[in-house]
Amino acid sequence: MDGMAVRLHDVGKRYAHFALKGVDLEVARGRALGVVGQNGAGKSTLLRIVMGLVRADGGTVEVLGRAMPAEERAIKREVGFVSEDMALYRGATLRWHMDLVRLDVLRELAAARRDGRTVIFSSHRGDDVAGLADDVAFIHAGRVVGRGPAAAFAGSGRSIEEAFVEQVRGSAVGRAA
Repeated sequence: MDGMAVRLHDVGKRYAHFALKGVDLEVARGRALGVVGQNGAGKSTLLRIVMGLVRADGGTVEVLGRAMPAEERAIKREVGFVSEDMALYRGATLRWHMDLVRLDVLRELAAARRDGRTVIFSSHRGDDVAGLADDVAFIHAGRVVGRGPAAAFAGSGRSIEEAFVEQVRGSAVGRAA
């Protein structure tokens, strides 16, 4: 096995009103990747493809050195997944649920990272990404428009959100040229 926990090459998925297009992405073992993008950008679709919950229409997906979906059962024995669409506890307030999804989940992800596990997560909160991720992937309109070390994007007074906007603008300029 090589040092990559996740490897995606030219991965795509088409829906009626959305398409994930040509995604190339690698996540090294023991690293934490924060996936950042607006609602509908493709973050959840990407994570669901990695987990085998959604089948890619094209490209290759490898998790822990194994091909997805061919070795899906073996992969799922070694990975965990927490989805954003969870059932609510009766009698608990919305604020309680929001604090449970964010703070407790962040603590668990940080513990997994400290244990040397690979972590891939998505968030709309740049401060969470900057605090937990080693690397960041920016997704906009179904494409990865930027990727690199979190420290390179969030530093010198610049936030992850500002870096995202810069990456989106840069990708739009590149396509227009």
